[in-house]
Amino acid sequence: MSKGKKVGIIIAIIAIIFVIIYIIAIATGAAKIQPKESSSTIEASSVQSEDNSSVSVDNSTTNAYGTSQDVDNIALQAKEDAANIDEVKTNEAINYIKDNYNNYFASKEVMEQTMYYGYLLEYAYQGTNINYANLGQDAYQVVKYVYRGAESADSQSVKANLEQIQKDLDALE
Repeated sequence: MSKGKKVGIIIAIIAIIFVIIYIIAIATGAAKIQPKESSSTIEASSVQSEDNSSVSVDNSTTNAYGTSQDVDNIALQAKEDAANIDEVKTNEAINYIKDNYNNYFASKEVMEQTMYYGYLLEYAYQGTNINYANLGQDAYQVVKYVYRGAESADSQSVKANLEQIQKDLDALE
């Protein structure tokens, strides 16, 4: 077989492989592009902490409660507030997470407050109190993807995070 024929066969095989991969991608939905909808009527809100700091959230461009930027704003505010955390604020955060265990997805405000307290605990106690930091991390993780509309409240990862929060709370008692 000539060298030109071998190269032609190799190119044909590579082309066939790419076509097969493309067909598989289309069949599994991996190649679908979801249009972003912007028909939400949810208005902006704020997360309030005891020292009257707030995080503004603008939800006018999504059908979910908030965007990644909203989550980032909540995290940033919690990070700033973590520098001045005290025992009262720590207990307030833990009690909120504990008291709302079955209600994290009840409203936008509850989700925002849960994320705020979660980030607050993680930032304040990272490296010093692993139990508080873990509880904080699990609290914001259970909510943030549902808040942004990336997951549903009954998804497997949400259920796993809820179980982890219960373990974190049990470890604190």
